[in-house]
Order: sequence, then C-alpha cells, then structure tokens
Amino acid sequence: MLGPSDSKENGINIEKAESCLLCSYPSLGAGKSARFDIPHRSSLLNISENLILRTHRMTMKMSRSALLVLFGIFGIASSVSRKTKLPPSVFVDTDQPVYFIPGELVTLKCAATGEPQPQISWLIDGEPFDFTTQSATNSVTISDSGSLTFHSITKENQGKYQCQAANVRGVSLSSEIVVKEAFLESFQDKEHDETITVPLGYAIRLPCLPPESQPDGKVVWTKILDDGSKKTIQNNLMGNDLEISDRMTSDYEGNLYILSTRPEDSDGWFSCTVTNEFLQSTITGPKKMLSISGEYPVLKPTELLWKSPKIVQAVMYEVVKLKCIMGGNPIPRVSWTHNNADISSTGGYEISENTFELSILEFQETEIGRYQCIGNNEMGDDVVGTFHVSAVQKPYWISKPQDVTVAVDEDVTLRCKATGIPDPVVSWFINGKPLEESDVLNKNARFLDDSLVFKNVDMHDSTVIQCNASNPFGFVWADFYLNVLAEVPVIEGRAEPVVKILRGGTVSLPCRASGNPKPVRRWFKGDQIIKPGRRYKISADGDLQFDDVGIVDGGSYSCVVSNKFGKDERQVSVVIQEMTRIIVPPVNKFVTSGDDVSFHCEAVTDYREQANLIITWLKNNETIETESDVYRGRLAITHDALVLHDVVVGDRGMYTCVATSSIDSAKATAQLKVKGPPDAPYDIQIIHCTPGRADIGWKFDKSLENFSPVKNFSVQYSTHHRPGHWVLAAEAPHHRKQAAMRLAPWTEYTFRVAAVSKLGRGKYSAPSQGKCRTPMSRPFRNPRRIRKIANKTGFLVLEWAAIPRSEHNGEGFYYNITIKEDGTKTYTSHIINSYNMTRIEIPVSTVFRPYSIMVSSGNTLGPSLKAPRITKGYSGEAVPLAIPENFELDPSYPVTNTSVRVQWDRVNSSLAVIRGAFKGYQLTYWKTEDPDSKKGIRIPPNRAKPKKVKHTLHDLPPYTNISMDVAVINSYFISNHSPVINFTTPEGVPGKVQYLFIQSRGSRYFLLEWKEPENKNGDLLGYQIGYKKQPFSSAMTIALSFDTPNISRAFLSGLEPETLYKVAIWGFSKQGNGEAYYMTALTMEDNLPLAEPRVTKVVAGKRSFTIQWELDESVDARAASTYYIKYRRVGCGAERPLYFNFHQERTLEWMCQCCLL
Repeated sequence: MLGPSDSKENGINIEKAESCLLCSYPSLGAGKSARFDIPHRSSLLNISENLILRTHRMTMKMSRSALLVLFGIFGIASSVSRKTKLPPSVFVDTDQPVYFIPGELVTLKCAATGEPQPQISWLIDGEPFDFTTQSATNSVTISDSGSLTFHSITKENQGKYQCQAANVRGVSLSSEIVVKEAFLESFQDKEHDETITVPLGYAIRLPCLPPESQPDGKVVWTKILDDGSKKTIQNNLMGNDLEISDRMTSDYEGNLYILSTRPEDSDGWFSCTVTNEFLQSTITGPKKMLSISGEYPVLKPTELLWKSPKIVQAVMYEVVKLKCIMGGNPIPRVSWTHNNADISSTGGYEISENTFELSILEFQETEIGRYQCIGNNEMGDDVVGTFHVSAVQKPYWISKPQDVTVAVDEDVTLRCKATGIPDPVVSWFINGKPLEESDVLNKNARFLDDSLVFKNVDMHDSTVIQCNASNPFGFVWADFYLNVLAEVPVIEGRAEPVVKILRGGTVSLPCRASGNPKPVRRWFKGDQIIKPGRRYKISADGDLQFDDVGIVDGGSYSCVVSNKFGKDERQVSVVIQEMTRIIVPPVNKFVTSGDDVSFHCEAVTDYREQANLIITWLKNNETIETESDVYRGRLAITHDALVLHDVVVGDRGMYTCVATSSIDSAKATAQLKVKGPPDAPYDIQIIHCTPGRADIGWKFDKSLENFSPVKNFSVQYSTHHRPGHWVLAAEAPHHRKQAAMRLAPWTEYTFRVAAVSKLGRGKYSAPSQGKCRTPMSRPFRNPRRIRKIANKTGFLVLEWAAIPRSEHNGEGFYYNITIKEDGTKTYTSHIINSYNMTRIEIPVSTVFRPYSIMVSSGNTLGPSLKAPRITKGYSGEAVPLAIPENFELDPSYPVTNTSVRVQWDRVNSSLAVIRGAFKGYQLTYWKTEDPDSKKGIRIPPNRAKPKKVKHTLHDLPPYTNISMDVAVINSYFISNHSPVINFTTPEGVPGKVQYLFIQSRGSRYFLLEWKEPENKNGDLLGYQIGYKKQPFSSAMTIALSFDTPNISRAFLSGLEPETLYKVAIWGFSKQGNGEAYYMTALTMEDNLPLAEPRVTKVVAGKRSFTIQWELDESVDARAASTYYIKYRRVGCGAERPLYFNFHQERTLEWMCQCCLL
C-alpha cells in the first residue's frame, strides 16, 4: 500500500491500496477526467471511470453488488533522473453527480503528483472543508493520501466538492464533484384509481404524473390482465402476444396514448411505474381501467394528440429526438421532412416503427432548420407539426493548456483557448483562486487575449494555474503548472567506458544532458575541440557522429556540458577493430533423400576477438534446434561443419553459417536441394458435389516435385461417419489435376491428395476446405451373415452382421425382423433402432419349430431398396427327454489295458423326444477314484439305425478303475445320463520317464539322472539303459539293467573319448518293456583337465559326519570317475583316505575312527 513515504520520486499520494473497488452507476454515464494529460511527467494512473469508493450496510451491498468494479492503482515513474521540484497536479476522474443513500460509506478519491509531495485538502461549495467538526459529528475522515471518506453520509453532506493539492510550488485544484442524496418520492395523494369510458376506435391519453426522483426515474407503463398476468409497455412496444406496436405509444413526460381503442383494452387495468435504478426501487401509480363502448369502431380523421417542443436547441454530434403522436381511426402514418424535403430514406436519420418519432443520429450543422411531421389516415386533411432546430455546442479545447517547465530568465506564454455555441466564458485561476485575486498580473505577467504571458521568469514564478471555459451546455476544465528551474547540468544515462567500432563503421557517442538553463555542449578528442563539419556531426541532442572510421580515429573522446550554474563531463575510449570474415563458405548441395550431406564453414576475425569467435548455423534464417524431433539424432555440428545423415525432403532449404564475435558477425549461405518424394498438392477444391458423384481438383507446381517427376496422384476421402479414417477413392495420371469418384448417400466427405513419383508417395495435402454432403436415400442392402441360434429354450434367437453407419444412407436407421411360424399365416415384426445391436431374442411358445425369417433395414425414407431374402430358422431347443437304456460292456469284446467296447439301446430320435436336432450320444468316462478327471466324446447317430448302438473307446489308462455313462444330445442340450458302469483295465507297459539328462560327463563315461514315468500303467519293476554311437551304429547296446524302480542315477562307463552317443532308458513291468526316452551326448576329450570338487557343506553327528560337494560346471572340464577324501582328527595323527566312485551319492556318512580313540 502506498503512502506519502512510499511515493519516492514519482510524487504519488494516492489511497493506501494497490487495488480498490469503485462504484460505476449507469445513471452517471461515462465519467470524464478533469485532469488527464501529464506532459513532461510520467503517466499518472489507469483510473477507472469513477474514482468513488462506495460501501453500504450488508443488505444494500449485496443488492447492488453488480455495481462494483475492480480498480487498480499503479505507481508513477518520474521522467527525470533526479528529484526536481515540481508544482502539484491533482486528479479526480468524474464530472458526473455522485449519488448516495444516507448511512452508507462513500469515498471521494483524489490523486496528486508534485515534488515535494503535495498536501491534499478539500473544498465544499468553494469553502474549506472543516474536518475537525465533521469528523466529530458525521464520522468524516481524510486518509494519508488525501481521499475523503464519509463513514455514514448524511443529507447535510450534499454539495460541490473540490480536491486541492499544495506544495511550495503552488496549489492545484480539481474540477467539482457534485454529491447528492438519492431518493424516490411517492405518487401524489390526489391521484386515484379510475375507470374511463371511451368509444370503440377513439384515441385516449392516460396521464402519468411521476413523483420526484434523484437521479431521474424511469417511467414504464404496465397492464395487468384479468388472469393476473403482467404485460410491460416500454419503448412504445408491449411485449408478449399483444399486437399493439402501432396502437400505443408514450410521450416524453410519461403519458400513455392509445391511438385507437379495441375491445381487448378493457380486459385489465393500466398503471405507470417509476423506477429509480440507483436505489433499485420501484413505485406504482393509480390504476386506469378502460370501459369500451359501442359495437363498431368510429372512423375519425387524423388529429395531433401531442408533440415535443417546437423550438429545439440541438447539441452538436449528439442524438436529437423529435416526436409527433397522431390519433385517428384508422391509425395514421407519419412522414417527416427537413426544410420541405422528405427524409424517410436519407442517411443520418432513424424513424421509429410506428413513424411517430424521428431520431437525428449525430446532429451536425447541415441538419439545422425546419422539421415537419405530416400525419394522414385518408379520413381527412393532412395534420402537420413543425419544429425549428438550431445548434448549440458544449465547450471544447482549441488549444488545451499543458504543463510547462522553463529555466530562469526565459519568457513563456500560457494559452487557454476554447470554443462552443454560444462562445464559452473563460475564467483563469492561480493556485485555485481567481486570477483577479492573485498578484501575478502585478509582477512580470500580463494577460493578452486568451493567453497569460510571463517575462524573464524566476524561481518565484512557479505556480499552478486553472482554466475553466463554460457556456450553458457544459464546461471544460484544465489544471496545469508553470515550473521554473535552475539546475546544474547533468549528463544523463549510462555510458560504456570503452566503445569497440569496426573499421569502416560509424561512431555515435551519446551526450544527452539536462539542466536549466539549457546547457552548452562541447566535444573533445584528447585536448583538441571537435568542430562540426564534413567529418564530424553533432545532433540536436548532443550526440557525436562520424563515419568510415579508421585506425587513426581510435582514442579518447570527452563531452563537456555547462551552464551558469556549473558543468559536467564524460569520457569514452574508442577502439577500432577488424571485421569478421568467412574465408571458407558453404557450397550448394544436391542430394537424394536418404543420403548424407555436409556443409563446411571457416571464419577469421580481429586478433583481439579470436577467442570470442563462434560459428552457428541457421536454416531459412531460423536457428537450428539440434535437439528437435525433426532431426532425431540425424544432425551433427562441429566447429567448422554441419552434417546431416539420412536426408529427407524436409531438410531442403537455405543453410547459413554465422560467424560471431563480441562486436560483429559475418555469414554465408548455401542451398540444399533434395531429390525425393514430391510435396503435397495444395488448394484442394470440390468442383462438383452431386448426390452420387464428386469431382475434386487441386493445384500442383513443378517446384513441388522435388526433382523426381510425378507419375500419378492419389485421392483419399474421410467421412463424418469415421473422422480421421482415410480411404483411397481415386487415382489420376500426372498430367491431370482433377479426379471423379462415386459417393454414398447421407455422407459428409472431406478429400485430400498426394503426389506419387518413382521415389514413393509424398505427404498428403491438408484436407479440402469445403465438404461434400450427399442427400439421404433408402439403404441399398439388408443385413448379411444371418445366424439362427437355437440355444435358448422359449426364444427364437437371431444374429447378423451390423450395417456400418456409412451405409445407413439417412437418419432414423433401423432393422426390421419379421418372423412367421411354419404352418401359420401371421407375420410379426420387431424393430431395432440401434444399428450396432445385432442380436434379438424373440419369445416364442414352441420348442425347435421352423420359422420363416426376414431381416431387413430401413431409415426415415423407408425400407431398403433391396427386398429381404426369406430364410429358415428354428426356435430354441430344450433338454432331450430320451435316456439311453441297457448301457453295458459289450460281452463280445474283451477289456484291454487301453480299450473297451460298450453298447446300449437306440433311442427314439423323433423331434418330440429329442426336442432339437439329434446329434447322437455323449459318452463320459473318468477314473473312479477321481471324479474331476471326466472326459467326454460325442458319438454321431448311425444312419443304419441298429437296435444296439456300439462304440469302442481307445487310449484308456491301463491298470485303472474306470466309471462310464452315456446321454442323448441335440445341438445345445444333453439329456439325463444313463446308469453308471464300472470296470478295471488290465496292467500295461510303463510310459516314458519324465526326463533324462547327463549330470556329469567324462572322457569315458556319463553320469545319468532321470525321473520315473508319470504313467507307470502297472507295477514298475526296474529300468534298462542302452546306447549306440552316432551316426553310423544301428544296434542299441544294453549297458545297464536295474531290477528296482527306486533308482534315479546311473554311471554309464566304457565309452570312448570325444564320441557322440545316443543314449536310451526305458522301464519294464510284467507286461514288457515300456516306451524309451532318448537323448544325444558327446564324451569329453581325454586330455582335458579334471573338474575339481568343491566342499559345500559339512554336518557333524554324534559319531559320524556328513559331507557334500559339487563340481564347477561353469568351466569346460571333464569329471573324474573316482574321487577320494583325506581326513584326520585335529591333533589325532596321520590322514586317513576314503575312496568312492563318483556315481555314489554326494552326501556320504562314515564312522570317524580317530574319534573313537
């Protein structure tokens, strides 16, 4: 928040707030500043239309919240670099009345500038405002910034207020702010409700005597109908459904005229209302009820019921209104003339709809003269009303006074010239007092016409002057100052101590100074004074300039400014340097897309700038962004080169090398041409758009070919059904720039085009600006791929492929499903309005009965153009009623370890029993101990229809208890199952082991490991292992045989080094050998080192210990066939070795002999 101490150099003394709420009332109009322009100083404030902060009790604040606007306060920056004494300037921003409601808070804001900070006071009706008395009685305060606040304003505070700012240089006075209480009185008691009788067709005047209102109230007539509804008559028109725009109007005093009465005028009562919009208060006057007499309207000639004043003084450039109200039956029409010339169609005028009112929109001198309204209704002579319009004008400035700052001993003329109609009277004020009351004319000033002339001013002549020009229609006010200064010269701005200039360049050394009187400037090079001439030029601002500099122009330059109060001096050193030059410029390149390209560039500069020299690159005069997605790692820039990899057409353009030092730069440009796919065509136009065809045109210049001739053009379209999905529509040869294509109905098309060359298709153009819209049509086809699904009892279920939106051909698309049960004559229809709903379940009372089915499509224009095809379908199936009987093992077929044959009686396959399409039988079997292992197979019906149905089941698990049953099936349902039969399959041979791998391999053996068969198919007795050389040996040698199943490792020895073997293992039972598991492996070389064991775990027992070890399998080393361990008890004596074969378990236990000692 700003206060006097916050203003610093800007001289602001404004309310302590950076923002505040200002009231802006419509009744006040646009506020105008009495003091706005501030030449030779900073801009003051961006002041709102009204500098009035207004607050009231909460209820009023809420009800008038729409009247509050946000107002920001901004500081003023001083135009001078040092504190210069300035006379005050005061600012308020309203010349409109300020209305208030007693008891609310009102603030009159005032802003002022000046140095030193002005002191603000207030005048009321020309007299000083007594804050001491007012503060005690009415709670009136003035803030530090000078704003006047009434915390609870009263009627006694009405008056004309002026803000006054004063400092040692003078007194500034604002224009007047008129403060008035807002009120709205009641209608006079003598007015009362009345009923007026008037003949049908007659005109009548309903008077309104509006009460006093401040600000002026708005008069509106209303009519309350017998049903209680309310109609408002405003601006000569009544709203809603009353057609009375040519029968009712009002005059400028608020009286209502019904020009020709009708019977409906008696169906309610009229009253005038007055609204004070500031108070948001409305009062209603007496009721006027009309009684219409007579059955037929009386015809009456034209009569003048009312007209606005005859003598009109029109304010220039404002709207002027003239009005004549004519009565009669029929209602007359009014024409208007100006100086006997008809103006009904002349520009600058506006005639109301009922012709009774003429508006001169922006009154000018050419519109002075006689105006006439001429009314006639063909029942008599014309009736004429006459107006004499003259011009007046508010005062305005011809030469608006401006602030003036001068030095001592100078002469100054201050003008205050305004004009208007009539001529305004000009009044002068000095420091807020009339000119005649000041002593300025007694000193060194004299009054001459519209000017105040001062001679040989001194410091005491600094003052603030006010000027007011007024006539009966307005005034203009100016508040400005005369500031007399005596200042020591000061060179302004910051200057660099050293200026670097290129050889051949231009030097411009500034020397802008302030001071009063205006200082004299002189330039020196070293000790020699510089005189303006062909070589050197000194501007009006004091800047030294000279061109085409050389080495001799380097050196020390100084500027000296002086007046009678002192002097100031500034020095600068000028250094002349060599220019930067490019010695190896880039050269033009022509490549094919996909190639690599490089540009080289080398530059030199002044030896003092060599370390500052940098090289950058531009493309088409814009900086190249190396991290841009456009290049995606394809770009590399070094100190003297730019390299582009995998060039694309978009890389073409002008590449510029820019060499820059701290003082200058040089650049050289080369062009990159890229041969590649063509650029996109442009200006895509829809030449013709008809219901079934479109002709598309485009433009394509040879320069877009990218050095690869075009072979053809590709045209695509996208529709509103699938925006963004593009479909190939047509192709055109290279010499054509137009293509035709077929269109579907009810579709909005957008088109784009691409050019194609032997290097590929270029980018597609932007979509066509226009769109091609085709009209509606009936659909061309009906749904396809109709499926009849009988899986739901009691329903006829149908499915079909959806028809996409692009084929609907219009609005209101639907599917029509029509069905008829065979043997009946009645068709029923089912409508689906959602195109993506492609399934219907129609309730029926039948089970698996045939139906005739039609699935068609349509839209609001009707059914599809293609007749639907009749197809057959069935209602839903149900659970079959038949159950197979006499289900048993076939006694003529023995049960094997993997197969069995069963039989049962054939069932009745009639539709009434099967209740669907007979699909045969389902045989279900499972392991008796595992009901979850059920498997089922379907057995189709036998066309021969034997009495017994037989089926052989293979791949049963051997040596297993099996349960089995059978049921009847149709397409979707299965019957109740037959009684279960149980049997056991005999023992079989074992299945394959689950895996076999080599745990270790040496040069002459394999250590094998496996896992027992998952399916033993009986009692597993043991394993056999065989091998043969690969690839030439054909006989398998059985090397190992184990008569126990409790083994999972074997040591296969006797092999040859570095030899490929095929190894097999199989289990056996009483029924024979099972299926073999094969693998291939290579023995190690004989001379490879042995893999060393690594002890991983030692566990001590009471009288024994267990040791575990492993071989390092990460190295390519052979395993040994025998390992041994040495051990001894600590302090027990010699080591004791223990030998074991590798095929033994890795976890070993033995007695510790030493431990027994």
